[in-house]
Amino acid sequence: NSKLENKYIREWVAYYKNLGIDHIYLYDNNDENSERLSHVLLDYLNEGYVSITEIFGRQGLESKGCQTGIYNECFSLHRYEYDWFGFFDIDEFVCIPNRTLHEFWSDNKFSDTDVIHMSWQIYGDCGHTFYENKPVQERFNTPCPIDAIYAQKFPENSWVKSFVKCASKVTQIHPHSAYTTGICRTADGVLTDCTKRQETVISWNNAFVKHYITKSLQEHIERRIFFLNNVFCHIPTTISLQLRCYFNINDYTEEKINMIKNMYSILKAK
Repeated sequence: NSKLENKYIREWVAYYKNLGIDHIYLYDNNDENSERLSHVLLDYLNEGYVSITEIFGRQGLESKGCQTGIYNECFSLHRYEYDWFGFFDIDEFVCIPNRTLHEFWSDNKFSDTDVIHMSWQIYGDCGHTFYENKPVQERFNTPCPIDAIYAQKFPENSWVKSFVKCASKVTQIHPHSAYTTGICRTADGVLTDCTKRQETVISWNNAFVKHYITKSLQEHIERRIFFLNNVFCHIPTTISLQLRCYFNINDYTEEKINMIKNMYSILKAK
């Protein structure tokens, strides 16, 4: 599902089309009076490459059961049309070094596999304070250390995202995995537990997911702090948590400190 992602969506769709994904299903969760994803992706809509379901605003998201509900609805509607399904956010890019997506899926070690877990590879601001109208993958090109701590007490890269075999014995889709009575493996082919949302061994060998978790400070403030503050109406907790997470993986600079001061001034004025 997409919220405040319009300026990133074309890069993301083009990337997955080039990767070899046959079709993309999007859920537009922007505010009803804002620019629609269908306007930004009109050419992809016309050629039939993307499908967009509009669920404007928080109320629309909750009516679908939030992210988990959306994933399960989409999978149940379309699982018999494809061989594999993936569930990825607009700030997530699957990376498969040295081979194509279809070669990866066709690997013998996945012949019995229903769910494939792929580790995150998180990225911070790479020294950028402000948004630039350039591709995300061009602006942020150096991953955080593999054991970087962001929001939890364990490495953020231990979180996984998944590919799900459509003909598998999957009972429920989760944002990070899928529950199955069948076989779940890591991208390295190692047997694992499908109920796990994090893996003890973080691997970027055969496939992983680049996760642009903060982008620049300006973007983090706009997409995380301002948005979440409006949703939860609890300024001190929202701001302190999001700033702590941000600076767990990014450096302080005088420019960033000044931006934060200006952010507080804007919030106080509201």
